Amino acid sequence: MRRRPLQWHPAFQGIYYVKGAVFPAQIIIQKELPREENIWLSRLRQDLEMEADVPALARAYLGKEENPLYSEAMDLIVNANWELYKESEKMCNALNELFADKMEREREKGLAEGRTEGCCLSVLALLEELGQIPSSLRKKIMEQKDSRVLTGWLKAAASASSLEDFIKAAKL
Repeated sequence: MRRRPLQWHPAFQGIYYVKGAVFPAQIIIQKELPREENIWLSRLRQDLEMEADVPALARAYLGKEENPLYSEAMDLIVNANWELYKESEKMCNALNELFADKMEREREKGLAEGRTEGCCLSVLALLEELGQIPSSLRKKIMEQKDSRVLTGWLKAAASASSLEDFIKAAKL
C-alpha cells in the first residue's frame, strides 16, 4: 500500500497545516512566528532574552495574573528560563512590579492562614489543660477557618472549667 506524501500548507507565518497524515495536524515553528502577534507562543522556549522578551511578557501578563491559563503559561516560561531570571540582578521593572502584587497577595494569604492555625492551636492548648480532647473535637477546631468563630472559641476555652463547658459555650 502506497502512502500519499504529506503536504504542508501555510496558515499563518510560522503555522502550517499538514495534510495526508492519518489525522489532521498543525505544526508551529516558533522562530518563524511574529513575536508581537504571538507573544505567548513565541516565548514558550528556553532561550529568552532579557530585553527583547521579558518586558513584552510582563505587559501581556499584566491584568491576567488571576487567570489560571496565563498563570500556568507564565510559570512554564519562567521555569524554562530560570537561569536567566536567577542570574539577572535587575529584572525588568515591569516584571518586578507585576510579581510584587502577586507576592504581596500570597504573603497576606499566608499570614492569614498562620493566624488562623495559631488561633486553633491556642484553643487546643487551653482545652488540653481541661483534659483529653476527643479527636473529633480536635478535628473540628483545626478545620475552622473563620477568625470570628475562632476568637469566640478562644474566649470560651479561656473561661471554661471543663471540656463540656467549652462545648456548650462554643455550641459544638
